[in-house]
Amino acid sequence: MNQNRGVWSVRKKTVWLCVAPFALCMLDQGITLVGQSSAYWAGDYSVAIEGNPWFQWLLQQHPLAFEAGIFAWVAVFCGLILVLPRRVAMTISVAIVLGHAWGASTWIFWKIPHGYWLVLALYLLSAIAIVAQSVAPADDSSSVMLVVGMLMFIAAGVAICLGGLTVGKLFRPKIPHPEK
Repeated sequence: MNQNRGVWSVRKKTVWLCVAPFALCMLDQGITLVGQSSAYWAGDYSVAIEGNPWFQWLLQQHPLAFEAGIFAWVAVFCGLILVLPRRVAMTISVAIVLGHAWGASTWIFWKIPHGYWLVLALYLLSAIAIVAQSVAPADDSSSVMLVVGMLMFIAAGVAICLGGLTVGKLFRPKIPHPEK
């Protein structure tokens, strides 16, 4: 019997291609929130700092609008990775990892002492993640692990988003903000 359910079927091995882009996206958005000025966290959203024009606009509306945009972005790229052919999915996955590694590195390089070395470490970890995700784990006959894994990704994403907002709210008003 043919197990292929069409283009919309989700292959377990392809799910792993979402892990690294998701992780780097969460890092990038977390650093972006923490990097906002005390004026931003005091309610002046017009001073939002972000390189991506669409996400800057969302930050200028409200931090929760930014988080909703991040959620939509993750849904789009994970959806594409899950339904497209493996080679195309791998290409999208690598492109998103590289893009978010670059986005996070712009904050790290300028905001953290010795940021250059941390950026190199980030790129090394990104390369390791790309290689690791390209080798899918052994096929498991149980789909329970797939469901548990996806729920863990969602829970981790929500926790990271809320953590970024909390850290930004608690610490940024107390720390002077040099211009990026």
